Amino acid sequence: MGGGSNGAYLKSRVSVPVVIISPTGFDVMQTLTKARREDARMALVTHGEMPPEIRRFLSAYAIDVACESYRSAQDAENLVLDLRDRGIDVVVGPGFVTDLAARAGMQSVFLYSRTSVAVAFETALEVAHAMRREAGRRARLDNRFSICAMAWSPSTLKEALKSSTGAC
Repeated sequence: MGGGSNGAYLKSRVSVPVVIISPTGFDVMQTLTKARREDARMALVTHGEMPPEIRRFLSAYAIDVACESYRSAQDAENLVLDLRDRGIDVVVGPGFVTDLAARAGMQSVFLYSRTSVAVAFETALEVAHAMRREAGRRARLDNRFSICAMAWSPSTLKEALKSSTGAC
């Protein structure tokens, strides 16, 4: 389970399923409200492309927020420094970005709500349970196959394969 660039990194490096924490519209509204101060210039930073519905929401309500995205750790570092140089006071984003913003002397707000993290955690548990059930089914099938294979002599097996009626 991971969010932002951490989730993307895990997904590309491990052989097990990775559940990505996805911010909801409520997460964005909640964090922007929390980040808003009088005359504070804000930026919303995401890994990958900025979802178009977020841009539409910000535009519909005339919320002045710089929307930026990054692909790599180096992109994120450069982006945060650029935001600071452009006069941005508060950065809303995933953990990696909020850490970078704090190191750059900026205020930061973590993008994901407890609810989004809890939903991702529940999904990860469901995936783990499904994988365990599937592994059990696979083991039972493998066991049945090996029992069938042991029950047949090599000559009987050859004949069954030739006739394509090889039921155990």
